Amino acid sequence: MLRLAGSGTSSREIAVILGIARRTVQANLQRAAAVGLSWPCRAN
Repeated sequence: MLRLAGSGTSSREIAVILGIARRTVQANLQRAAAVGLSWPCRAN
């Protein structure tokens, strides 16, 4: 999901690709942003 969003794929397209609800995609991306997760992930 992070990879797809990071490449510019819309929430609607991500939902179709993953077979989940668009709202689920939006909620998960919001949660990821709230804790500082993005794509590409960087290891310390």
